[in-house]
Amino acid sequence: MITVPPDFDKYLKFSRLTRKIYERYTDLIENFGIDECLLDVTASTKLFGTGEQMANEIRRTIRQEMGITASIGVSFNKIFAKLGSDMKKPDATTIITKEN
Repeated sequence: MITVPPDFDKYLKFSRLTRKIYERYTDLIENFGIDECLLDVTASTKLFGTGEQMANEIRRTIRQEMGITASIGVSFNKIFAKLGSDMKKPDATTIITKEN
């Protein structure tokens, strides 16, 4: 087994850069740990499309600008959005609706 020491400064840098990407879509951003945020994009749909469309665009932007992957959950509340983000790794958008 090989153990690699963490690079907290680099991790924090990527965290800040992803937040800057989120700010392109909404100012309603809630930090949920160092590597997760919850975004309320309800008012942004007229500009950017559905939550799923925004999530896919955010994932593409993160991959293109930073070279890393992201998994995003889209749902009607925070709990299900978080569950969705954990369902498919390392690079996916998961939609959880009230119906499913």
